[in-house]
Amino acid sequence: MRGTFLERLTIGRPLLADGAMGTMLIAQGLPSGESPDRWVLERPEAVLAVHRAYRQAGAQVLLTDTFGANRFRLRGWSGGAIGELTARAVELARQAAGREAWVALSVGPTGVFLEPAR
Repeated sequence: MRGTFLERLTIGRPLLADGAMGTMLIAQGLPSGESPDRWVLERPEAVLAVHRAYRQAGAQVLLTDTFGANRFRLRGWSGGAIGELTARAVELARQAAGREAWVALSVGPTGVFLEPAR
């Protein structure tokens, strides 16, 4: 992409981001209820294929497969550290993006309810 992300935002035209990573991975065999984030380390070729498909469809921003990558959602998972998973997710998205798209980190909720403040 030409220029910086901030410069691109100032030209007044919308940016096209990718879509639902989890839904696409389910179509590739991700079992229902399993965390899509784990596939960054367990099935990176599937994650890369989704990024490439979105890029080929015209996405200008690829979101990493890290929506649920936090210690609460991945509690008990022995597949690696969250930092390792996140770094690998960025690598995969960058590989698909090349110089034609930006990569953004996807951050979702923890899934943990917090006690209301008094």
